[in-house]
Amino acid sequence: MENYWEKSISFEEYLTIGKQRLENPANQQEIDYKQYYELGLQRIERTLKKYVPNEDQLKELEAKNFNGKILIISEVWCGDASFYRSCFG
Repeated sequence: MENYWEKSISFEEYLTIGKQRLENPANQQEIDYKQYYELGLQRIERTLKKYVPNEDQLKELEAKNFNGKILIISEVWCGDASFYRSCFG
């Protein structure tokens, strides 16, 4: 697990890498996944602009009083990736 933390990146770095892979694919897999990178980045951008947690969600999150780190393993092309940042701040 420590190895994952050492290799971790910020959400901003994650977006930058996704955009780089879309604009300048480095290998055949990135070329093959180009449409998924594009769609994933669009979803992420839309979620960042549109998602606003409601009062109940904010209260529940505050009640947890969480003090720690969360490691999310994801790729920009994955459909679920668009919701991670909005869920965790």
